[in-house]
Amino acid sequence: MAANQVDLYKRTTGLKETNSGMEVWIAIGGWSMNDPDQPTHSTFSDLAGSVANQQKFFAPVISFLQTYGFDGVDIDW
Repeated sequence: MAANQVDLYKRTTGLKETNSGMEVWIAIGGWSMNDPDQPTHSTFSDLAGSVANQQKFFAPVISFLQTYGFDGVDIDW
């Protein structure tokens, strides 16, 4: 992860300090992620199909959310 990304994450989630009730979520996935010609095309299917894959995926996601102060994740399958 680039150093400027860390700064942007902290600045973005830091907006909650002056905006009560604000939630900041991170999004994973998107329109082209599932396109057949993309190396990520089976990522979410593989994730949904295996408890072991879910555990490998969600543990670091939860750590990321806690580290940078995000409130949730939007999985755009």
